[in-house]
Amino acid sequence: MKTLKFFVVILATAFLASCALNPFNRWRTTETGIEYRFHENVRDSRAPEVGNLLSLQLVYRDAKDTVLMDTRMMGMPFILEFIESQYPGDIYEALGMMTVGDSASFKIDATQFFTATAGAPEVPEFIEAGSKLTFDIKLVKCIHPRRISSRA
Repeated sequence: MKTLKFFVVILATAFLASCALNPFNRWRTTETGIEYRFHENVRDSRAPEVGNLLSLQLVYRDAKDTVLMDTRMMGMPFILEFIESQYPGDIYEALGMMTVGDSASFKIDATQFFTATAGAPEVPEFIEAGSKLTFDIKLVKCIHPRRISSRA
Protein backbone atom coordinates (compact mmCIF):
# COMPACT_ATOMS: atom_id res chain seq x y z
CA MET A 1 0.00 0.00 0.00
CA LYS A 2 2.88 2.38 0.78
CA THR A 3 4.32 1.70 -2.66
CA LEU A 4 1.00 2.65 -4.33
CA LYS A 5 0.76 5.92 -2.35
CA PHE A 6 4.38 6.72 -3.18
CA PHE A 7 3.73 6.04 -6.89
CA VAL A 8 0.63 8.27 -6.89
CA VAL A 9 2.55 11.11 -5.19
CA ILE A 10 5.43 10.81 -7.69
CA LEU A 11 3.00 10.72 -10.64
CA ALA A 12 1.10 13.78 -9.36
CA THR A 13 4.33 15.69 -8.78
CA ALA A 14 5.59 14.87 -12.28
CA PHE A 15 2.26 15.99 -13.77
CA LEU A 16 2.28 19.31 -11.92
CA ALA A 17 5.91 19.94 -12.85
CA SER A 18 5.21 19.27 -16.51
CA CYS A 19 2.29 21.74 -16.41
CA ALA A 20 4.51 24.40 -14.89
CA LEU A 21 7.19 23.88 -17.54
CA ASN A 22 4.74 23.89 -20.44
CA PRO A 23 5.33 27.12 -22.44
CA PHE A 24 1.62 27.31 -23.27
CA ASN A 25 0.80 27.87 -19.58
CA ARG A 26 2.75 31.15 -19.39
CA TRP A 27 1.32 34.54 -20.27
CA ARG A 28 3.59 36.52 -22.56
CA THR A 29 3.36 40.16 -23.61
CA THR A 30 3.94 41.70 -27.04
CA GLU A 31 5.74 45.01 -27.50
CA THR A 32 2.34 46.64 -28.02
CA GLY A 33 0.96 45.36 -24.70
CA ILE A 34 -1.15 42.37 -25.73
CA GLU A 35 -0.90 39.65 -23.12
CA TYR A 36 -1.31 36.25 -24.73
CA ARG A 37 -1.07 32.54 -24.19
CA PHE A 38 -1.52 29.83 -26.81
CA HIS A 39 -3.39 26.65 -25.94
CA GLU A 40 -2.96 25.07 -29.39
CA ASN A 41 -0.47 26.36 -31.92
CA VAL A 42 -0.67 24.67 -35.32
CA ARG A 43 2.10 26.85 -36.87
CA ASP A 44 2.08 25.20 -40.30
CA SER A 45 -1.45 26.26 -41.11
CA ARG A 46 -2.89 29.23 -42.96
CA ALA A 47 -2.56 32.68 -41.38
CA PRO A 48 -5.31 35.27 -41.84
CA GLU A 49 -4.90 37.79 -44.66
CA VAL A 50 -6.50 41.21 -44.84
CA GLY A 51 -9.94 40.80 -46.39
CA ASN A 52 -10.46 37.21 -45.17
CA LEU A 53 -13.57 36.39 -43.23
CA LEU A 54 -12.57 34.63 -40.04
CA SER A 55 -14.75 31.98 -38.48
CA LEU A 56 -14.06 32.05 -34.74
CA GLN A 57 -15.14 30.31 -31.59
CA LEU A 58 -15.02 33.25 -29.22
CA VAL A 59 -15.55 33.91 -25.55
CA TYR A 60 -14.69 37.23 -24.02
CA ARG A 61 -15.04 38.46 -20.50
CA ASP A 62 -14.26 41.43 -18.32
CA ALA A 63 -11.71 41.73 -15.50
CA LYS A 64 -14.25 40.30 -13.04
CA ASP A 65 -14.51 37.19 -15.24
CA THR A 66 -18.07 38.04 -16.32
CA VAL A 67 -18.74 36.53 -19.75
CA LEU A 68 -19.78 39.25 -22.18
CA MET A 69 -20.04 37.00 -25.24
CA ASP A 70 -19.81 33.26 -25.85
CA THR A 71 -20.36 31.89 -29.35
CA ARG A 72 -20.83 28.39 -27.92
CA MET A 73 -24.04 29.64 -26.28
CA MET A 74 -25.13 31.21 -29.57
CA GLY A 75 -24.70 27.90 -31.39
CA MET A 76 -22.78 29.43 -34.27
CA PRO A 77 -19.31 30.82 -34.91
CA PHE A 78 -18.50 34.51 -34.90
CA ILE A 79 -17.65 35.76 -38.40
CA LEU A 80 -15.33 38.75 -38.59
CA GLU A 81 -13.58 40.42 -41.50
CA PHE A 82 -9.85 40.52 -40.86
CA ILE A 83 -8.56 44.06 -41.35
CA GLU A 84 -5.31 45.90 -40.66
CA SER A 85 -4.76 46.76 -37.01
CA GLN A 86 -6.49 50.01 -36.09
CA TYR A 87 -4.06 50.78 -33.27
CA PRO A 88 -1.14 48.99 -31.58
CA GLY A 89 -2.39 46.20 -29.34
CA ASP A 90 -5.85 45.74 -30.84
CA ILE A 91 -7.77 42.51 -31.40
CA TYR A 92 -6.77 42.39 -35.08
CA GLU A 93 -3.11 42.35 -34.11
CA ALA A 94 -3.92 39.44 -31.78
CA LEU A 95 -5.79 37.57 -34.52
CA GLY A 96 -2.84 38.13 -36.86
CA MET A 97 -0.70 36.09 -34.46
CA MET A 98 -2.88 33.03 -35.09
CA THR A 99 -3.21 30.41 -37.83
CA VAL A 100 -6.17 28.17 -38.64
CA GLY A 101 -6.60 25.62 -35.86
CA ASP A 102 -4.90 27.71 -33.18
CA SER A 103 -6.56 28.54 -29.91
CA ALA A 104 -5.26 31.26 -27.63
CA SER A 105 -6.22 33.72 -24.93
CA PHE A 106 -5.51 37.43 -25.28
CA LYS A 107 -5.85 40.32 -22.84
CA ILE A 108 -6.76 43.55 -24.61
CA ASP A 109 -7.23 47.06 -23.19
CA ALA A 110 -10.97 47.40 -22.49
CA THR A 111 -11.24 51.15 -23.13
CA GLN A 112 -9.58 50.96 -26.53
CA PHE A 113 -11.58 47.89 -27.49
CA PHE A 114 -14.97 49.47 -26.75
CA THR A 115 -14.25 52.96 -28.09
CA ALA A 116 -11.91 52.28 -31.04
CA THR A 117 -12.74 48.75 -32.19
CA ALA A 118 -16.40 48.34 -31.23
CA GLY A 119 -17.19 52.00 -31.96
CA ALA A 120 -19.03 52.61 -28.70
CA PRO A 121 -19.31 56.28 -27.70
CA GLU A 122 -18.01 55.37 -24.24
CA VAL A 123 -16.94 52.40 -22.17
CA PRO A 124 -19.86 50.59 -20.50
CA GLU A 125 -20.14 51.64 -16.84
CA PHE A 126 -19.65 48.07 -15.59
CA ILE A 127 -16.11 47.99 -17.09
CA GLU A 128 -13.43 49.13 -14.66
CA ALA A 129 -11.16 51.97 -15.81
CA GLY A 130 -7.77 50.68 -16.95
CA SER A 131 -8.95 47.05 -17.05
CA LYS A 132 -8.46 44.46 -19.75
CA LEU A 133 -10.84 42.12 -21.51
CA THR A 134 -9.82 38.49 -21.91
CA PHE A 135 -10.58 36.89 -25.27
CA ASP A 136 -10.47 33.10 -25.64
CA ILE A 137 -10.34 32.44 -29.38
CA LYS A 138 -10.20 29.40 -31.63
CA LEU A 139 -9.51 30.29 -35.27
CA VAL A 140 -11.66 27.77 -37.11
CA LYS A 141 -11.44 28.99 -40.74
CA CYS A 142 -10.09 31.76 -42.95
CA ILE A 143 -12.54 32.28 -45.78
CA HIS A 144 -11.55 34.22 -48.88
CA PRO A 145 -14.56 36.40 -49.85
CA ARG A 146 -14.10 35.77 -53.61
CA ARG A 147 -14.61 32.05 -52.98
CA ILE A 148 -17.96 32.81 -51.38
CA SER A 149 -19.19 35.05 -54.22
CA SER A 150 -18.09 32.57 -56.90
CA ARG A 151 -20.42 29.93 -55.43
CA ALA A 152 -23.50 32.13 -55.76
